[in-house]
Amino acid sequence: MNTTDLQRLKNRLTILQTLNERFAIADHLKFSAGRGGVAVAEIENDLAEATLSLEGGHIMAFRPRDQEPILWLSPFAPLNQDKPIRGGIPVCWPWFGPHATDKNKPAHGFARTALWTLIDTKVVDDGATQISLELVDNEATKALWPHAFQLQMTVTVGTQLRVELVTRNTGNEAFSLGEALHSYFNVSDVTQVTIHGLENCQVIDKVDNSQRKVQEGAVKISAETDRVYLNTIADCVIDDPGFKRQIRIAKKGSQSTVVWNPWTEPAARLGDLGYQGYLRMVCVETANAADNMVTVAPGGEHRLQMVIGSTSRAWLDHVTIPSAQIHTIPAHLGVKEAAHRYTDTLKKALPFDMVLLGIGEDGHTASLFPGHCQAQTNETQWLLGSAEKTYPLPKYGQPLFQC
Repeated sequence: MNTTDLQRLKNRLTILQTLNERFAIADHLKFSAGRGGVAVAEIENDLAEATLSLEGGHIMAFRPRDQEPILWLSPFAPLNQDKPIRGGIPVCWPWFGPHATDKNKPAHGFARTALWTLIDTKVVDDGATQISLELVDNEATKALWPHAFQLQMTVTVGTQLRVELVTRNTGNEAFSLGEALHSYFNVSDVTQVTIHGLENCQVIDKVDNSQRKVQEGAVKISAETDRVYLNTIADCVIDDPGFKRQIRIAKKGSQSTVVWNPWTEPAARLGDLGYQGYLRMVCVETANAADNMVTVAPGGEHRLQMVIGSTSRAWLDHVTIPSAQIHTIPAHLGVKEAAHRYTDTLKKALPFDMVLLGIGEDGHTASLFPGHCQAQTNETQWLLGSAEKTYPLPKYGQPLFQC
């Protein structure tokens, strides 16, 4: 080891010592050296565990207690910093995908490879661990994007993973940006999972010459997939029968959702997914991209929020539905109005966090989530409630009741 390398090692050890002295929390959070010696936050509490690198503000892992990991991270990610980390949640900012005018600039912007600054750590009321980082403009960022900004990210690790990305315009001119929390989800077999929440959305199919289409039914992966779903604020649910769980991705401040899986040949060209790694992951990204880019005025801010959680389906194999009055909803109401009108009845009758109202003759479903409703059809008649009885739990997208 030469003198320069030795000095770099000493500097990194000093940084780690300083971070642990200022920001470590007993039984919650400590710092260790990641690739290239960059500090990594290791979070472990009574609810979950996670890792986050200051390189790129990159969440690399999240696993609630007694569950399979929610996020997928390639075991073949390069140890050097020449390439971005493959997996976890890269922060794509201030553009998404290739730069619009200069292909020599890094894909997905510079935030995912920049060194972020740690600004705070704490334990919140429910026992979750929270860590906050920031990235501000400097000479290197201005060489790529000529705007003054403050980018702050707050990550809360508990039974759910909560991520908030706040863009502040600290300059004198408005700027537009594209962004994404490019989440890689760990799945048992991507060919067997189903992604719900994007039905009937307009989509840009980048594999098919960026043609604009409309999504028919739930999303299934059986080939290379690279799609930008536009003008959607809906939650997405990844139904994974192999892991017997559903992963829900809720979001605010996002008008786009991106679904990506490289499949066979593109995965081989990437070189860091490993043998058949593409079968173990799918990206469902909380984004503002393409038509949904965001403009931030001088002194203004934009907040992008994402909440990731999972529900095991093992305990829902059979559900006992308490006695409830049978309601026949007139078809003229439409399922959206019906859902709002019968929310309280549904919550009392069905003891789990998502209720399928039913299925129309055209095969479209309406789903009632806590706090909001999504509906895809207006011409059907719905039956809510039942006499007391145990029912096998239907798969997501099939009716609990139908008339």
